Amino acid sequence: MLVEEEDLTALYEFLKNKYKKIKITAFCVDGSRLESEDIEDILKFNNPHYRKIKAIDFEANDTYEERISLEIGEEETEFTIDSQNDEAARDRTQELLKVFSGMKPSYDLIARISVFGSLIVLWGIIGLSFSTLRLFKLLPQSDSSLSATESFNYAIVVTLIIFLITYPIDRFRSWVFPKVFFNLGTQKREMEKIKNWRDIIFKTILLGIVVGISVYFITRSF
Repeated sequence: MLVEEEDLTALYEFLKNKYKKIKITAFCVDGSRLESEDIEDILKFNNPHYRKIKAIDFEANDTYEERISLEIGEEETEFTIDSQNDEAARDRTQELLKVFSGMKPSYDLIARISVFGSLIVLWGIIGLSFSTLRLFKLLPQSDSSLSATESFNYAIVVTLIIFLITYPIDRFRSWVFPKVFFNLGTQKREMEKIKNWRDIIFKTILLGIVVGISVYFITRSF
């Protein structure tokens, strides 16, 4: 999620119109927190990199029976509505889902899929496919079959190699395509750097595709 000032303001105004009491808590990466009843206090925070906001909680209520708890963070983004009025709860749920959908960036899927996890799943699918084909004798059996211990050790080594290769890639991916980013204060400059890197990545990929297609057609002509 890319959380802008206007997103937090809209969320605050929504809660303010529905509930009498609101408490906002911003959690920072250094373990500190900011607490306020006014969203402006959070928006005015300088949000430096060493103390940048990693999650924001909203607590709002009229009574104990009529309340809402909402969290926006990298680990989870969720909300809970307690109400005696089922229709009102459904309406508020739909309104909040619309607010959250507006925070989702175009790269949301890339941010949630790790390179390491994808390669492990792909490797598992390939291995399972070959095993299935051999089971039904659609592929010839290998003369040198591995024991269970050897197969386990082989799997551990391959997994470790994949992890060592993909770890720096996933770290870079999580920076360029963050799951949750609070675009507030000094982090706006950080987001500009990230956008520049995204442009470089996409232009490099596009250039690679164009060059690859060009080389293909040039080599075919000879």
